[in-house]
Amino acid sequence: MAERGLKVVLLEFSKGMLEVARRKVKERELEGRVSLVQGDIQALEFPDEHFDLVLAEGVLEYCADLEQAFRELVRVLKPGGHLVASVDSLYYVTWAMANSEELDEIPELLREKRYLEEEGVYCNALTLEDFRVLAERRGLEVVALIGKPLPYRRHTSLELSEAVLALYAAGVSTYTISRFLKKRLHAVRDA
Repeated sequence: MAERGLKVVLLEFSKGMLEVARRKVKERELEGRVSLVQGDIQALEFPDEHFDLVLAEGVLEYCADLEQAFRELVRVLKPGGHLVASVDSLYYVTWAMANSEELDEIPELLREKRYLEEEGVYCNALTLEDFRVLAERRGLEVVALIGKPLPYRRHTSLELSEAVLALYAAGVSTYTISRFLKKRLHAVRDA
């Protein structure tokens, strides 16, 4: 966007990632068009109604308080402005866990819609409906909700993810789902 002449403000929580961004901005000779700010999406230090467009790409999954993050995003957005945001979907994370054989973690993921990454960071995983409700609760008009496609993997893993979500939607206990997963995975491996 900065390369097309737009003024861009990049907010980053991590000092290390901010340095990476600073190097990239310098390499592309965009210092005059890109402002780099260290901060927290849940406590933005920008005035109300400041931005025409807010992109929240790859950040909402790391927010401890999604409601607060949405409040802040809406607060800094100008009337008539646009918010483009993403978060890993519950469906995708379930699929990824089934593929990596982290089966014991799936029941908690389905219950809490959060999961623990290897780095000890909890991440959010939402359905499209969860995302829509969060946005509308903050007064946003939802124009489009788009699920990211899953990468192609073994067909059996995709079937397993669909089966897990169907069981959860039907109200089956997470204990029973966990047992189903273990039995189903052994059957897939034996095939």
